[in-house]
Amino acid sequence: MYNDQQPNPGSWQEEEQRMTLPPKRGNGFSTASMTAGTLSLFFLVSGLSFPVGALGILFALLSRKGDKMDPQAKLGCILSIIGLCLGIAIFIYAAVTVYQNSFSSISSFMRCTRAVCDCLWRVFNL
Repeated sequence: MYNDQQPNPGSWQEEEQRMTLPPKRGNGFSTASMTAGTLSLFFLVSGLSFPVGALGILFALLSRKGDKMDPQAKLGCILSIIGLCLGIAIFIYAAVTVYQNSFSSISSFMRCTRAVCDCLWRVFNL
């Protein structure tokens, strides 16, 4: 050490007090919940909103630490519930629509099915 630099006995304590903690990392389950909630809204028409929404709710519940839930997990849970409910509503609407129209156009459906089967039969028997 140089003569002009004298060690300060309390300097390590002052340095420790000035140090800041690293930012708190997010919970992986809360991130997965938010991603699944967003995807459940994205997959509404395809029918995948049921399993993806259910997974989003499950991940939100698994991300809880004690009684607290991260805001990200809350948002993921809300998005998952919305996606799940809208997916169920769209499925019920589609089922009712198909059921109502099935008796009026059963012959056209059978003709279309027969044409598709004949086409596939020709393609794979060549």
